[in-house]
Amino acid sequence: MSVYLRGTCKRAHRHSGECKHYHFSFRLNGKRYRGSIPEARTKWQAEQAELRIRQEVFEGRFGKAEIGTMKFGDFVDRDYLPWAKTNKRSWKDDEYKLPVLKTFFHNTSLRDITPFSIERFKQTRLNTPTKHKKPRSLATVSLEMALLSRIFSLAMDFKERG
Repeated sequence: MSVYLRGTCKRAHRHSGECKHYHFSFRLNGKRYRGSIPEARTKWQAEQAELRIRQEVFEGRFGKAEIGTMKFGDFVDRDYLPWAKTNKRSWKDDEYKLPVLKTFFHNTSLRDITPFSIERFKQTRLNTPTKHKKPRSLATVSLEMALLSRIFSLAMDFKERG
């Protein structure tokens, strides 16, 4: 473990090491990570915190704000549609299909949309007749699923850029 106690008390009154903090330092893939763990009171707590930090680094989450807390509809309006208008000739098709997706996933945050909820959306769309009371085409649902996939791909790209 790369956890150690560091620091001295800069206050005028006396206490027994209350101002010291545990720190961590390690390298992963040639990059150095270090910092303090002020909330740790014992070496064991500091080691546990360091293990969590290593896991976050390994998963690519360390130092980033919590990803995916934005609501689906907000991401579509704020990020996806402007991107589609700039980068896709078929953006009007997307604009036509988006209300269905936004209605189904309305206030759900991006990280809370699961494969199960996507499958539920797909089954709901297949079992809902069109406005002319005809069965919905599998091709229509496939195009909506492709749009949903593109939205999530773009969200992941935006996440990686910071």
